[in-house]
Amino acid sequence: MEEIAHAVILRNENYLALRENKDQYWKLPGGGIKHGETPLTALARELREEVEITHFTIEQTLKPFRLFFKERHMRFHSFVITTDQEPHIQEENTRVEWQPL
Repeated sequence: MEEIAHAVILRNENYLALRENKDQYWKLPGGGIKHGETPLTALARELREEVEITHFTIEQTLKPFRLFFKERHMRFHSFVITTDQEPHIQEENTRVEWQPL
């Protein structure tokens, strides 16, 4: 099973969504948990790599959930966070948008 850490980043009744070049759907920032990482350290690494966010506050840790998608079995570790930093797009992402809740 693939382990994923991702974040719902909240600001002013909106959440941050990403859309990558190769995909036609929006996603939350985050990604795979590497061997030896905790979900939180993986989240911090992914936020730094994807949107250059390095300082954030965890508002809530959600219960992990499992998902089967395109023959992948994944367990998501979800965090609700806030930050004062503005996201900066890395080359793998085409768009970063604040979406209404």
